Amino acid sequence: MLVLEHVAETMERSQELNQQVKSALVYPLCVVCVLLLGLTFLIGYIVPRFSEMFASRGVPLPGLTQALMTLGNSFRHWWFIYLGFIGGAIFVLQTAWMSREGRSVLDRFTHRLPIIKDILIGLAIGRFVRVLGVTLRAGLGLIEGLQLAARASGRPCCWMTWNA
Repeated sequence: MLVLEHVAETMERSQELNQQVKSALVYPLCVVCVLLLGLTFLIGYIVPRFSEMFASRGVPLPGLTQALMTLGNSFRHWWFIYLGFIGGAIFVLQTAWMSREGRSVLDRFTHRLPIIKDILIGLAIGRFVRVLGVTLRAGLGLIEGLQLAARASGRPCCWMTWNA
């Protein structure tokens, strides 16, 4: 009975921690989205206005400026292709997330991102330690406890090696 109470408490704490992490990432995600929308507006609307002004004066432009203006014109005239590409990328990511191999690839990718990597590793270590403590207190052996904790950590790269 004591073990079940501890498991329930551990699961509640884990759920609270996941909720805190998700809520902490909402603000940076909103800021990035607003910045991307602002950048898209600048490149798609403002830059083409400047290109018309410079073209009417016959001023030669540097290569980087010409490339930015070309990008702005393509945003303006071919926006639906960009929108379709973004939608397709979201669909591919969702599909990959649903498969085991795709999730493994996405997991390896996210573990290379500087800030996200630290958060994910901290969450996995915390989950691993909590589950290992519960299994050892329940009277399981060390090897079985390590196997269960590795699986519960949520990192497929960790528990796949324990199955051998």
